[in-house]
Amino acid sequence: MQSLELYILRGELDYLENNPEEVRAVVNRAIYSGDQKEHKTHPIQFVSESIHGLKISESLGLGMISLFIELGAYVNGYGTWKEDSPLLAAIGLYQTEIAHFLIDKGADFAHVGYHGATALHWAAWTGQDTLVEALLEFPVDIDVSDHDFGATPLLYGIHGYFRGGEENKNNQVKCIKLLLDAGANPRHKDKEGNDAWSYVKGRDGDEVLEVLGER
Repeated sequence: MQSLELYILRGELDYLENNPEEVRAVVNRAIYSGDQKEHKTHPIQFVSESIHGLKISESLGLGMISLFIELGAYVNGYGTWKEDSPLLAAIGLYQTEIAHFLIDKGADFAHVGYHGATALHWAAWTGQDTLVEALLEFPVDIDVSDHDFGATPLLYGIHGYFRGGEENKNNQVKCIKLLLDAGANPRHKDKEGNDAWSYVKGRDGDEVLEVLGER
């Protein structure tokens, strides 16, 4: 078959469905992207990046990912430490439906990706409350610190409330509440000694403070 990359970018799901053995042979073969083709990407993750780049629709991409997994694609991609898995990529690109699908297919919710953070960190940072709820159904370490900053998912949720621009204005407050209700420790301090209230100090964060309560 031609490069799997081309079939993805052209949105040719029908062809892929009708040629399963050809797809099976390449479904875990890396796709290299970037100006110098230096970025190694698993096909599942490449689908998410193609959706983000407006090359294909999310519904079409979900169909491709479903097919790839059915044909033996690794749901966790290559599982490289501190590199994003397909689940982390989907969360970071605000592809909530795809992220839920990957979780349902057994994606590793504890995988450590960018900044040494987990799916729960990034679901909270991006304000995707339904993902936070779904992840809390698993035996996650609710106060796990990322590797770079020593921040927990709760601190990521608060940080995400203030950062990320218009695209990131989602349901961070609900995520913060979900984490607190599940037992997250607001007094946990990151590597710079900042706790939850420190993340709000000097900012317009009345909504967050209302959920956090008194120090």
